[in-house]
Amino acid sequence: MDIPVNAAKPGRRRYLTLVMIFITVVICYVDRANLAVA
Repeated sequence: MDIPVNAAKPGRRRYLTLVMIFITVVICYVDRANLAVA
């Protein structure tokens, strides 16, 4: 069974990916809210 190095410790990368997605969603939501207000 060959396990990648990232699979051994997925904690930090998974957290970083979730943060990136969350920031993207927040930016899209704020941009849409600004367009709706304007």
